[in-house]
Amino acid sequence: MTEALIQHLSSLFETVLHEARERGDPAWRTQQRETAFARFLDIGFPTVRQESWKYTNVAPMTATEFVLPQPAPLPDVSSLIGEHREDEIEFVFVDGVMSREHSTSTATPGLELTLFRDAMANGDGEQLRNRLEGSAFGNTDAFPSLNQAFGSEGVWIKIADNAVIEKRVHILFLATGAVPNALLAPRVLVDAGRSSQAYLVQSHIGSPGAGSFTSAVTDIRAAENANLSYCKIQSESADAFHYGLIRSSQMADSHVTHFDFSRGSRLARNELHASLDGEGAEVHLNGLYAVKDKQHIDNHTTVDHRAPRCYSRQRYKGILDDAGHAVFNGAVIVQPGAVKTDGVQLNQNLLLSRDAKIDTKPQLEIQNDDVKCTHGATIGQINDDQLFYAMSRGINQDDAIAMLSRGFVEDVLYLLGDKSLQESLHGLLDLYFSN
Repeated sequence: MTEALIQHLSSLFETVLHEARERGDPAWRTQQRETAFARFLDIGFPTVRQESWKYTNVAPMTATEFVLPQPAPLPDVSSLIGEHREDEIEFVFVDGVMSREHSTSTATPGLELTLFRDAMANGDGEQLRNRLEGSAFGNTDAFPSLNQAFGSEGVWIKIADNAVIEKRVHILFLATGAVPNALLAPRVLVDAGRSSQAYLVQSHIGSPGAGSFTSAVTDIRAAENANLSYCKIQSESADAFHYGLIRSSQMADSHVTHFDFSRGSRLARNELHASLDGEGAEVHLNGLYAVKDKQHIDNHTTVDHRAPRCYSRQRYKGILDDAGHAVFNGAVIVQPGAVKTDGVQLNQNLLLSRDAKIDTKPQLEIQNDDVKCTHGATIGQINDDQLFYAMSRGINQDDAIAMLSRGFVEDVLYLLGDKSLQESLHGLLDLYFSN
């Protein structure tokens, strides 16, 4: 990093510490911030010389002078939120601040949603401290360290043992652009109790022209026999930068399904690390990304089989147009002793332009003999015969391409398992094809 960038970020960090003292944050929280920021300065932003970042250059991100969101009257965000849905419990954050005005009641048996600041104020601070320290980052995690240092607010979702949450739980993060180039660092903790069942959605939505930088971290723990569905939606402004890390840990016989949808931002990096820690755990990683213009979206997934008889499936599909660039790097790791592992991953891409580019690298790392693992990747274009057939029926070329592209990804959208959520993602694809 340049000296000017270090000085700028250090100045912002001093402001964060001052605001934390004004709020009365406990000493341990300040210590966590200071440790994380020191680690970030030591690591620095990643470069293309690092193997895991060789296809993604963050120079445009580091060249932008980001600022902290300022406390001010919240702008009107009704157009971004839309109408409240009866089938959802919504927790809304506007430019990093939780908005009770736009959030719905969370009085649901078996479900507890707690802001970090409330946990620190109501006597649960020590539990929160232990939970955060149990989610420590490594010496290569620059963006998560940035999140730990600059995060002003977070939410802790607890699902009780044996609880069945009928409504979707929707955590919505809005970037309004009211403060240009705002640095946003949301944190989400999820603890799904034994034999619980829930559907969580985490959305990152941006106003047009909102040139924000989001560094988000989500940490999920699924206890024995928990059944959890989790969907992340990234539809930020084409001027925004986005980094998102999702880490999940599963105990015996738990079942977790992830779905990652990305169509927004100028540059985005999505990392998903799933650790199967208990025998018989099952995880599904599904994703859909759509890039155009000069967008860049990078998906890195890792499934770490650490216990016997675990099951994993990865399926990611991409639509790429114009000079859009996407990256997929998916890994399945089978640790010694993780016998009877069953792991499959597949990445498929549809290129709508000669200038579109995909770098795909599915990989296996197996340290066992008694396993069943496969991986693959495909890259293709619209079938000319199918396009001709559609146009011969009076459908113009743009609509025909959109229709065939939708057909290409419809099977992965079906894996959402929720019709109303599927309709919402169809609406975001409408924006992709209409702009």
